[in-house]
Amino acid sequence: MQIKQFLTVTGILAGMGACTSNEIGNSKDVAQESIYQQYSISYAEGDEKAAIHAQFRFGGKNGTTLLLNDPSNISFDGTTIKVDSSDLGVAF
Repeated sequence: MQIKQFLTVTGILAGMGACTSNEIGNSKDVAQESIYQQYSISYAEGDEKAAIHAQFRFGGKNGTTLLLNDPSNISFDGTTIKVDSSDLGVAF
């Protein structure tokens, strides 16, 4: 019985450690070369629009989400794309 409890607790702790951080920081406060960048583009043939997702983190792919501070930004056709956020407390 103790082995099952140990494995259950270990599994829960390992799962929690694999979760993405929902903290938000500023890009100006971290070493620029240590920023992890993640981009994804989704498009279906025949659609007029594509979904583009960009996220910046400090501390690897599960680290603290970063807001880009001036002069850093993402733009499309000369227009700066503003940060969006979800109900989960992350910025993208």
